[in-house]
Amino acid sequence: MKDKLKQFLKENSYAAAVYSCIALVVILAAGVAFYDSLSITKPEGEISENYAPDEPYEAPVSLSKDKSYVEEKKEKSTEGETQKTAEETKKPEAVTTPPAKEQPTKTATADNLFSFDENTQDMLMPTAGQIVMDYSPDLAVYDPTLEQYRTNDTICIAADPGSNVVAAADGVVYDAGFNETDGHYIVVDHGNGWMSTYSQLGENMPAAVGDIVNAGEVIAYVGEPTVFGSALGSHLEFYLTHNEEPEDPKLLFNSEE
Repeated sequence: MKDKLKQFLKENSYAAAVYSCIALVVILAAGVAFYDSLSITKPEGEISENYAPDEPYEAPVSLSKDKSYVEEKKEKSTEGETQKTAEETKKPEAVTTPPAKEQPTKTATADNLFSFDENTQDMLMPTAGQIVMDYSPDLAVYDPTLEQYRTNDTICIAADPGSNVVAAADGVVYDAGFNETDGHYIVVDHGNGWMSTYSQLGENMPAAVGDIVNAGEVIAYVGEPTVFGSALGSHLEFYLTHNEEPEDPKLLFNSEE
């Protein structure tokens, strides 16, 4: 029997070696599995229960349950945005401006009382004197004050300060006031679309808005010229319009003047 076994192993030595290796691997695997089954591992929770830090442990705030943190951040963010918006939209302090010029109110209507007719009536020259700057709406004339050529839709009549200024025709005082260009001025409505303006006047004027005036009646006095007419010396500036269009006053003055 032994001789047969030896003979078998001799003839099948390679196969025997393979079988031996397989058996060894199986035995080792079984040993490792057995050892692992004997190992005791502590649960993770046991570490946190026995751990004692220097300061008390505080669990993190759950944002899904306690929303106070979120609300606080939201409130601070809203306050910041509100303050920023208020600063950006803050308007400058209101600037005090002078009141608008009050429009004069007629106490009489010129069209109901007068109706100037250029074909049958003349106008009076509003003050005695020489014309120092003539009416020229289309052709430029030299302006000594501005030192340049320009068109002119008025006439300028030289006169001493204090000289009488009379109404060129019957009418109603429509407006009176002051501006830097014309100085003191007065406007008379003669009806039928005709209006005359007298400027470069003195401050004191006998006529006032709403007064009915007759042709030749003193309505103002010549004053000192403004800086826009200083080179002409003291003078009266006379402006005549018909339906708001300038007209040459000389064409309506009495030919005997």
